[in-house]
Order: sequence, then structure tokens, then C-alpha cells
Amino acid sequence: MIYTIGISRQRENVLVKVWDMAPNFKLDSTRGEIELVKLLDGTNGNGSKWVIMFFYSGDFTSVCSTEAPEFARKYSNFQELNAEVLGVSADSVYSHRAWIANMKPEVQFPLLSDFKK
Repeated sequence: MIYTIGISRQRENVLVKVWDMAPNFKLDSTRGEIELVKLLDGTNGNGSKWVIMFFYSGDFTSVCSTEAPEFARKYSNFQELNAEVLGVSADSVYSHRAWIANMKPEVQFPLLSDFKK
């Protein structure tokens, strides 16, 4: 199961509190064609047991230029531990792709767009 360990928030009439099981959700992703990533029953849809989600302020910011590449450098270590990494910001998938194309980081995990917040 995936549990939240962040700040409680109201979303689609469901109050999520710290240590509640994370609700299923779908967001557009940079992996392959624009696709939807959905967390199901403690996996990310591809069988990984653990999901590591990091949130950053936006593409083309100093945070993104340090956080995403560092997770990318450690990505194989996370995969060895049967974990998937997901980066999330409120930027669009198109912005994520432009950042990857411009900055050339080797980001193998999906960047998700929470564009609708």
C-alpha cells in the first residue's frame, strides 16, 4: 500500500490525511507518448513495490535543475530496490519535455504534470 506522508489536503471531496492510504490518481506523464500514470494497490502500475514521488516547483527553476538530475543519477539504485521514481510539478507535460530537451538530463523516470492542481 502507498501511504501519504505529506500535508493533508482536500481533493475531489476526499480528505487525505497523513498515513492514509494514497488515493488512486491519474496524471499526464512524459514517459513515451503522453500517457496516464495510475497508482494501484501499492504499485505504480508496472509492479514496483515502492513509489518515490518528489515534488518540485517547476521546470527551468533552480530546484528542478538539481533535484531531477540527482534522482536520475540514483534511478538504477531505486530500481534495484524495486522502486519507481515519479517527479511531479504543476507544469505541463510539454514544459517537462522542453526542459528535458533543453537541459539534456538523462531522466528515465516519468515527470508528471499536475497542471490542474
